[in-house]
Amino acid sequence: MKRISLYKLFLIVCTSIVYSSCKDGLFNAGDVVTREIQLSSTISCIEVNTMLEITLVQDTINKALVTCGENLQSDIDIFVKDNILYLNNSIKYNWSRSYEKVKLELHLISIPRLDVRKPSYITSRDTIKTHEFFLVDWGKFTELDVTLDVDNCAIDVSVEGFGHYTVKGKSTTANFHCKGSAFFYAEKLQVQNCTVLQNSIGDTYVNVLNKLTVTIQNSGKVYYYGNPSSIILNNNFPNDKLIHLPND
Repeated sequence: MKRISLYKLFLIVCTSIVYSSCKDGLFNAGDVVTREIQLSSTISCIEVNTMLEITLVQDTINKALVTCGENLQSDIDIFVKDNILYLNNSIKYNWSRSYEKVKLELHLISIPRLDVRKPSYITSRDTIKTHEFFLVDWGKFTELDVTLDVDNCAIDVSVEGFGHYTVKGKSTTANFHCKGSAFFYAEKLQVQNCTVLQNSIGDTYVNVLNKLTVTIQNSGKVYYYGNPSSIILNNNFPNDKLIHLPND
C-alpha cells in the first residue's frame, strides 16, 4: 500500500486552515536561489528548530546549501556554537502564500545526533556510512526516509509524535522507541540485533537476523521479517501483537 507523505499532508492541512481563516496580501519571496554556508569541521549535534526539508549528504567537508526565495534567505539562520549546529529561521510562515518551502542540503563529514524540534522532512541522498545514526524527535510531524550502513541505528520519538520513520540499508544493532501514534518502517533495514519499545498506537516493521527484543506497551503491533535465533517478548497486552511475516 502506498504511503502518503506525512510532511506534505501536514503542509496541505496548514494551508487549508490558514487560508479559510484569513486573507493576506501577496508576498513576493523572490527568485529561488541557493546559498552556501561553510560550517566548522567539528559538529557533535544538530538542533532542528524550524520547519525544513533536509537532505543529508556525506561529504569530506561540512557545509550547508540553503535553497529558497531570495527574499527569505536573510531569515534563515544556520550556525555552529559549542560544536552544536543550529538550524533556525525567523520566517513568519503564512501558509496561504504560495512559495517554495525552505530546502536544506547538509553536507557532513559524519552524521551527528539529530534533535528534531519542529516538523521536518529528512532524507539522505545516498547511503550514510558512519558508526551511529541517532535521531530524537521532540516534535510531532517528522517524516524520515534514510538509507544507512551503520553499527547502530537509534530512533526515539516523543509521546506526542505521529511521524513516519522509514529506514533502509543495514545496521549491526538497532533501537527503536516508538511512542504516540508513530509508524516505523524498518523492514528494509537488515539488523543483527534489534530492540523495540512499542508504546505507539502505530505499527512497527523490522527485519532481524539474530536477536529481537520487544516490549509492547500500547495497541500498535510489531511485525518482523527474518528468522532471529532469539526472541524476547514483554507484552503488556493480552493479544499477540508480535507478528512474523515471510520474506518476499
